[in-house]
Amino acid sequence: MKPQFMQSEVNQIVRATPPQVTWGITVRSDAETVVSVNADSVLHTASVGKVFVLAAVAEGIESGRIHRHEIKVVDEADRVADSGLWQFMPEQTLSIESLAVLVGAVSDNLATNTLIRHLGLGVVQRLSADYGVPESLMLDRIRDARSELHPAAPSQGRSIDLAGVMCAIARGAFISSIVSREVAHWLSLNTDLSMVASAFDLDPLAHADGPGGERFFNKTGTDRRVRADAGFYEVGHRKYAYAVIAQWDDESVAASAVMDAMRKIGAVICAAVVGD
Repeated sequence: MKPQFMQSEVNQIVRATPPQVTWGITVRSDAETVVSVNADSVLHTASVGKVFVLAAVAEGIESGRIHRHEIKVVDEADRVADSGLWQFMPEQTLSIESLAVLVGAVSDNLATNTLIRHLGLGVVQRLSADYGVPESLMLDRIRDARSELHPAAPSQGRSIDLAGVMCAIARGAFISSIVSREVAHWLSLNTDLSMVASAFDLDPLAHADGPGGERFFNKTGTDRRVRADAGFYEVGHRKYAYAVIAQWDDESVAASAVMDAMRKIGAVICAAVVGD
């Protein structure tokens, strides 16, 4: 598929979804934006903001403020349900690097909260601001329930920012080449290929660091009325960074309709990457 046709294809997919869904979509080919739908809209991004937690860990390791083999102990205040494996493991202590692996691979909530406690939420948020994407950030730790005293979502973002971050990670230009390499590796372990990435036909459990000649990494986020996927896909000389965010308030909207649209958007990207 020619890049010039990608925008019209994505527009058709979006128009076919329920009107109550707000989309934020950006697809980039290197420095060129080839698809843009409400790219500046600030939307809830569920767990996608954990990218900035991982970046803060990698930056701390590079600077020497954090030691990758430092051991962290479970704090009961950090326990939370839903995504992750550490909550089911017998080990009560893990290294900083092991926590980052769990966040990248299974979006581990307990590991995320432990890292945020260690780093400080302010450090994670300043990283977003210092990089120049202050509206795309981790807003809060992960919680089982949110009250009016808490931010409405754990993270928020603009698709234009998040696609740019993914592009920078791939180029080795996100914070530094070392940080980019660390974050790209952790994200390449992600087992959630259910959204945009489902169209790429990769093995969810064995696609790290391009075993089939491709390069792919991503971070997804799921909440009651949010689906988000930001990533980077490269085959040969073709490479695309993307961020696709969907948010809706109407309970009547079926998440399956949103997921189907995200898979179709992934198919558009895939056709551009692997097409003749």
